[in-house]
Amino acid sequence: AQGFAQAARKLGVRIETRCRATAIEDLPARVKVIATGPRLRDDTALPMSVCKRHVFVLTRSDALPYGAPMVLTDEPPFYAVAETASILISPAEADESALDTHIDEAAMHLAVKRATWRIPALAQAGVIRGWAGLRTITPDGRPLVGFHPERPDVFVHGAFNGKGIMLAPALGELAARLILGKPVDTEETRALSPARLRS
Repeated sequence: AQGFAQAARKLGVRIETRCRATAIEDLPARVKVIATGPRLRDDTALPMSVCKRHVFVLTRSDALPYGAPMVLTDEPPFYAVAETASILISPAEADESALDTHIDEAAMHLAVKRATWRIPALAQAGVIRGWAGLRTITPDGRPLVGFHPERPDVFVHGAFNGKGIMLAPALGELAARLILGKPVDTEETRALSPARLRS
């Protein structure tokens, strides 16, 4: 993500962080891009939810070797993925009641319980650290990439459901093409357009 930001700055893009969009009309730009992560709902007045999710880092384990496929279950919600020197696990919760990034110890115990239920050998792995983040999710679960339905000068880019880094290259290219008026796949564009949330 930082590499993308650095390249954009070299091209003259001004990136404002840790600030709230309150008067975007005053910005001297043809197109204003709203990419405010968990604040996207408030900044655009489009329907979406904001949920808290935890991820915990386990020590390396042969139970899930590096390069193994990601383990993902719906019931109970859980995922695990092996990295080069550790394993990431999450209880894959979608808590709308606690919109902060403090680590909840109960979530850690839930993640470990689900991990050892799905992959019993992970009981030998220890938790190194964890973090909590906020995810923005649209009612249909698809990202928002396109112009705001009521504001043709405002471009909405977000609601990636916690997959922002993975989706950034493809959706960033789509956003650039839309903003510059270049040809795009119209089916893909409709599927991600913020206008779909108003129909």
